[in-house]
Amino acid sequence: MAQDEYRKDAVLRRAEEEIDNIEYKWRVIKTENFNPVTIALQMLDSSSLGKRHEDFQQYHKRLNNTLEGIAEEYYGGFNNSILTFSGLYDRISTASISVNTTKKNLIKAKDMLSEQKSDLDQLYMKSKQLTEIVTLLNRIEEINKLSEEIALNVEKKQFLTAVSQLIQAIQFLFDPELRPIEALSGLRQRMEREKEGITQVMIEELHNHLYLKSPYCQKGLEADDDDKGIFSNESGPKRVRSKRDKKKERRGSVSGMNIETRWEGEENPESDSFAYLELIMESLLVLDKAEDAIDAINNRVKWELSRVVDSTITEVEDRGKLSEIALIRTVSDAKLKSKMQEKIILQDFVRTLFNQFENIIDYHEYLVEIVKNLNKRERYSSNAKKTNEYKPKKVKLYNLDSLWHAMEQEILMVLTYHLIPTEKDQSDVIEQTKAVNFKQSLTKKLFVMRENETTKNQTDDLYKDVLNRFDTLMGGRMSTTNLPGIEDAVAVDHYANSGAAQRHRILVSPDIELASLLFTSTIQFVSKVGMPTQQQISEVLPNGEVNTRTNPVSPNGFLQRFYLQVFMPEAESQITNMFYNAISASDAFQPLYALNKETERPIFRGASALAPLISSYEILHSSLSLGVVYDKWSVLINIAEKYYERSLTKFHDVVSSSEGKKSSGAEWAKNQVLVSLLTKKIEHVAQSEGINITIMDDLQAQVKKEIEIVDKLKHERSLFYNELIFDPKKLVFLAQLCQSLNYVYKKISIASRVDQKSESTPTFGKGYQSQKKIQSILSYYRTLANECLILLRVEIITHIIYYLDLATRESSYCLSSVEDESATLPDQYILALNADLTSLYEKMLVYLLGYELSFLFDGVSYIMSNYLVVNSKYIRAFDIVGCHKMYKNIVCLQQNLTNISLTLEDGLDKAKLYYSLFENEIKRGELGYILKHIAENGVLFSYEEYKRMFDFSYKAASIEKGAGNAKDDVARATEYKSCISKLQSLMGKQTPISLP
Repeated sequence: MAQDEYRKDAVLRRAEEEIDNIEYKWRVIKTENFNPVTIALQMLDSSSLGKRHEDFQQYHKRLNNTLEGIAEEYYGGFNNSILTFSGLYDRISTASISVNTTKKNLIKAKDMLSEQKSDLDQLYMKSKQLTEIVTLLNRIEEINKLSEEIALNVEKKQFLTAVSQLIQAIQFLFDPELRPIEALSGLRQRMEREKEGITQVMIEELHNHLYLKSPYCQKGLEADDDDKGIFSNESGPKRVRSKRDKKKERRGSVSGMNIETRWEGEENPESDSFAYLELIMESLLVLDKAEDAIDAINNRVKWELSRVVDSTITEVEDRGKLSEIALIRTVSDAKLKSKMQEKIILQDFVRTLFNQFENIIDYHEYLVEIVKNLNKRERYSSNAKKTNEYKPKKVKLYNLDSLWHAMEQEILMVLTYHLIPTEKDQSDVIEQTKAVNFKQSLTKKLFVMRENETTKNQTDDLYKDVLNRFDTLMGGRMSTTNLPGIEDAVAVDHYANSGAAQRHRILVSPDIELASLLFTSTIQFVSKVGMPTQQQISEVLPNGEVNTRTNPVSPNGFLQRFYLQVFMPEAESQITNMFYNAISASDAFQPLYALNKETERPIFRGASALAPLISSYEILHSSLSLGVVYDKWSVLINIAEKYYERSLTKFHDVVSSSEGKKSSGAEWAKNQVLVSLLTKKIEHVAQSEGINITIMDDLQAQVKKEIEIVDKLKHERSLFYNELIFDPKKLVFLAQLCQSLNYVYKKISIASRVDQKSESTPTFGKGYQSQKKIQSILSYYRTLANECLILLRVEIITHIIYYLDLATRESSYCLSSVEDESATLPDQYILALNADLTSLYEKMLVYLLGYELSFLFDGVSYIMSNYLVVNSKYIRAFDIVGCHKMYKNIVCLQQNLTNISLTLEDGLDKAKLYYSLFENEIKRGELGYILKHIAENGVLFSYEEYKRMFDFSYKAASIEKGAGNAKDDVARATEYKSCISKLQSLMGKQTPISLP
């Protein structure tokens, strides 16, 4: 084939070349106006102007050869052209004959029509009828096959097309002219079933997108949710308006676009979830089922939201398993891991659930806008010409009241299930929050009277029939009466089958500590979505009319009712139970040694449980801004009072003996003068904590006052062992009780101060009474804590008195005749006192703070010095060796106090100085040193104390010199009386002088 084409092209090129090679003077033969005669005459001319015949023959031969080549190559085409021409000629001839025949027939028909014939009219009418019948049969056949097309369109989500086809078919079948045709009844019923079926499908699709069941529904929200967390800063109507404006910007207006162009051209209308809602509502409105769809939404909202909660629980549960796997690698403590796991799961659940609720609200708000826009439009059908200008009635406006109510109930269920223990009837708890106003009676309406046109017409017919029959029986004497509202209403029971709340699984155990997270998240959610601040309340008047009024309500009203009626009683109950469990435990008054920043010293386990209850309870209430007025301190005041009573009982048990008699220290600690003095000292050392400067004169003056009060209480008698508290456990208990009371005191004070800062202090009512009770309880706690410290201080003083009294009464200080060196060692009672003080200090060091230790042990040396001097009156005999033993007693006490006292005191120096007076008198050999010391240093001791040293010196000198002559005895007596007389003049004493 390619070679043939090539040869043909070569032949043509050769012909063109031959033509191009003709010389100039012969080119005339190529022109269109070529004249062969002229060429012939030129070839006969033999002159130079003529043309040669040989050249002509040469050109002629070459052109003939070229033509022969063309003919050889193109002879097949020439033959075909001839045959084609022949065929065309035959057909043209045949067509000419047909045209002539048709012309003749038309002329004949014209002639026939020009004639008048009566049978033609009948034929025309019959033809027209048959045509209409054929058209009807074709349309019926199309409608008969319409179910498949509708099913296909429904499968493709082309609801508007399917509804338009169905409406046109129903209009055709229910045409008044076709109603008598009973054969179409089956087809009519099938179209009605198709109508109900497609309505149910569209309602289900509507719910799938309203409640986020479709995978496409989230796509409509992604553009709005890209930059937001669980809660944004905008709230309420402002947020709703801004989001609605954004959605309108992105999706356009419903009424501004052609419906078929907008939706039916898409491959999958469901891909744009919000536009899909418009498509469904448009289709329902065309189908005249929009009101039924709205009723279905209102009736199913509770169960749909319940399903959303269940699906959220399942979703969060699956994610919780993954977080648990992650925690296993990072946390080893099982209890801590469980707490962290529960917190993560609950946070995830709350965030996810409220995010779902917010998206659902967005869809319902957009549905409200769709209904408003559809009611404003003039025509709802997709094709007005096909549907004969069909206009459905306008649908009633949709609102979010049922959604808000159902959402409130679901939120309350979530709060209840996570805050109320499972052993309680949680459904009863939820019922408590259904009242509009918690101050009103908790009543609920069981039935709602709703107007219904179909029922109204049926009731009218039945009622008129009854009236007619009754009128006949009465003989026409019955007057027609109008009973408004009875026959125009139908009772709809909303509570018969749906009163019980659906229960949900819970992901974490109910715990009152979760309240802060749950309430805070709920309040933020309510503020963000902008719950309604008005409520429509309908009430039936005595005359049968329905009065509708608007009541302002708080957006957090249901939370406030739950808080007051459910949460607060439950919180108080749990806190009370926890408190009683804590103080009823066997270890309630056992120390807890787990120290932290709040507990620098061990406290009782009961206090460690009570104080966190107070602080967490206050933190919980301060973190919840619900705007409710509630006396939140009543339960805590009761708990604090009970703990104080229990502590006071334990205190009395400790300070009492087995016979029920209180210790002397406990009795003295009640003396108001002593309590006032020591309370000021406690306040002073507490304020001076951290300041290491102690003024010794002030300390000495303070101790002197204490000694004076104690001496008055002691009544110049000796103390017995069973009068004092020597049991270290009891003394330690007092220290622990002091710390525990101070710990609880601080917690209550902090909570009270925070409460006063967060809320203005009320001047009347229960809040004011609670504040007064708080202050009263704080004073009780502080008084009992101070009483523990005061009792410990008094016990230290009584221990010193007891041992020093024994050391002077029971011990011997006349040892000149004793050769055993051990006799001059420190007295056993002195050693016992040191051991007692050291043991007590070591224990108090563990349980008391620094300033409290200072309060207990500062000034101890002055107390010892005082009683070492005062108790000298109990020494029966005293010599120089006994004086050295007393020195050793004092030194032993000093050495021990260097390890105990927190200040460098010199109190025992006075006692040492006192006994040094005796030593100096003995060494001098004659009386008079004491008088000299008084003259040089002033009066440091009392007259009795100075005289006692003179007496010891006089007796010691008499013993040392032995029984001499009477003259020496008289001289010593005279000297003694002279010294005492001088001492009296120095001290201002006037008493009779007698020999010791």
